[in-house]
Amino acid sequence: MPPLPESIKRLVAPRSVAVIGATEKPQHGSMAFRNLTRAGFKGRVFAVNPRYQTIFGHTCYPDLASLPEVPDCAVLAIAAAALPDLLRQAGELGVRAAVIFSAGFAEVGAEGRALQDKLAEVANRYGIAVCGPNCMGIVNVVDRTAMFTGLVSPELPRGRVGVIAQSGSVAYVLMNSHRLACSKVISSGNQAVSDAADYLGYLVDDDDTDTIALFIEDIPRPDVFLGAVVRAHKVGKPIVICRPGRSRKSAEVLIGHTGTLAGSYEVFTAFCRQFGLIQADDLDEMVETLVLLSGPRRTVKQPTLGAINCSGGENALIMDMSEVVGVDMPTLAPDTAGKLRQMLPSFGTVSNPLDVTGMFFYDGDGFRRCMEVLARDPGIGMVMTVLDTPIANVPTEAVGFNRPIVNATATAARELDKPVVFMTCVSGEVHPDMRAILDEAQVPILHGTRKGLQAVRHFLHWTAFVERLRASGNDLLATRNGAKLPPPAGLADAIAAAAGKPVGEYAAKRVLEAFGLPVVREKRATSAAAAVAAARQCGFPVSLKIDSPDLPHKTDVGGVALGLATEVEVADAFTRVMAEVERRAPAARIDGVLVQQMARGGTEMIVGMKRDKSFGPVVLVGLGGVFVEVLKTFAIACAPFDAATARELIAGLAGASVLKGARGAAPRDIEALAQFLARFSQFAAAADDVREIDLNPVFVLPEGQGVVIADALIVA
Repeated sequence: MPPLPESIKRLVAPRSVAVIGATEKPQHGSMAFRNLTRAGFKGRVFAVNPRYQTIFGHTCYPDLASLPEVPDCAVLAIAAAALPDLLRQAGELGVRAAVIFSAGFAEVGAEGRALQDKLAEVANRYGIAVCGPNCMGIVNVVDRTAMFTGLVSPELPRGRVGVIAQSGSVAYVLMNSHRLACSKVISSGNQAVSDAADYLGYLVDDDDTDTIALFIEDIPRPDVFLGAVVRAHKVGKPIVICRPGRSRKSAEVLIGHTGTLAGSYEVFTAFCRQFGLIQADDLDEMVETLVLLSGPRRTVKQPTLGAINCSGGENALIMDMSEVVGVDMPTLAPDTAGKLRQMLPSFGTVSNPLDVTGMFFYDGDGFRRCMEVLARDPGIGMVMTVLDTPIANVPTEAVGFNRPIVNATATAARELDKPVVFMTCVSGEVHPDMRAILDEAQVPILHGTRKGLQAVRHFLHWTAFVERLRASGNDLLATRNGAKLPPPAGLADAIAAAAGKPVGEYAAKRVLEAFGLPVVREKRATSAAAAVAAARQCGFPVSLKIDSPDLPHKTDVGGVALGLATEVEVADAFTRVMAEVERRAPAARIDGVLVQQMARGGTEMIVGMKRDKSFGPVVLVGLGGVFVEVLKTFAIACAPFDAATARELIAGLAGASVLKGARGAAPRDIEALAQFLARFSQFAAAADDVREIDLNPVFVLPEGQGVVIADALIVA
């Protein structure tokens, strides 16, 4: 069973801790005990080791049973092989939380995996929350609890960023970054018992945490994890997540790191986008994003940026980079531009970013007024001051040269009702005198053009996402957690009839049709005469396809004839197709042919489902036909989802303009496609025994005429 919330609380915020394996030797037990006794922890700390009577001047007990009380949490700093038995002893005494540093578990192979499974079985039997194994531990900065194998400074600043990282070194570097101040830092390691879903739930409910950082190799228990995500959105806590494993080699490394077999990175990215998680590609991007989100957040009416600077060259670079990273910097409204022209010297340029020229180094009040005008533009959601304030080799008077602009930015941040941020174009420390002014006004400071603008993009997209969620009253999990649909009617029989092979086109479409998904008009025929009769019923023109469970790729064996407009053509095609298939695939079972009415005036799409090992059924949609090889892009989302999500998928497709009626063509029925995708996602979620579904092509007909499936394949 998963650890109880009370056990997680004892793990992250214990009132008493026992360090089993405490020692004065330079080992994990020594570091953990020293951290606990020197970091300011107000609770009780016990050393346990039968070899010693004292540890660093503190009484050392021979075993857990001899302690004067049952501790909330046990830090187990001993060899891996002895851990299951020791954890059992702790559970019998009533200990409900443990931190395990030791390596040698799932990350080393089958033998280690078996040991880890044994450890988990013991923990689950007694309801013990376990951090690790193969981790660096937990630092609760608020309570000054440092059950950690890296040296923790007693001066570690307290902040409101909660960190969950499978990598101990990432946890350590984020905790000690001078850019962030943390509330709780959890190095989760192999996550044998307690995992990121448990820790996320704790931090979402934690009054001392406002922003959450996750560095994890896979998302455990997605439904439990999502429950915490939804609560985070409701209380306004952003979650920034960075996950390694994009490349094949990286995914292989993860297996040896924590024993995690990562799922598809593309599906992970879709999961983040669908459910409002902020995905950072690296730690620099993560830090800048956390810095911005840790500031005083305000609602943005527009997910757009207005920037102000004294350098035309840097502004040109910002324009380029904003387009690269996806930050919308709109053209200023005519009224805004007119007011700014009156305020700038004749050689100033009114644009976005705004170049106020070097004259405003001497006129801080004028700079502030320019910021106010920029902020009042109805198309601007957020205002940024761009200024480089280096430390090295800068005379004291030159530092003061920046002060009017920095003071103006601080004043504007206090007065404006829109978020204000400060960015340096080059990564590097801001001069401490300038930082002090901005920090006092709670102005977030971003370092570097690319990663700074990436942070802005994340901020704008996240705030817009949360506002849309609130305005619509939409529960992200309403569709996902709705009443579980029964297995689609006829699916089990179709799978059984396929006898281990893919469910062929005819049977697959009957199941889909029964679920309410539109399929092309068709008839099965076993003779030329029957094919002609079927064509009359379906309506010309028709296509003719071989019907065989052994031949999923019909065109490869000459099993398809298209555009048959007369009865003679149908009869000839039947004879030709049957003969060609018999010649190319003599062993295949042939059930006849499918005679189908051809969709007219439609755009071909590819729709499919694949079951991901982490996220379950994932729906894919992309333009088909001639666009497949040209565009080679698809949109994906975790099933099930609603029509609103489907619309976002369609809008995000490369070449989506084709559906809107490019180059004078009639617009396609995009709303019918959205409804179709939502219904298909429900089918995918209900079809537990299905691994893959391929609908190719699906025709999106002219507006008002709907969508129709022309071919289908189901793989169980």
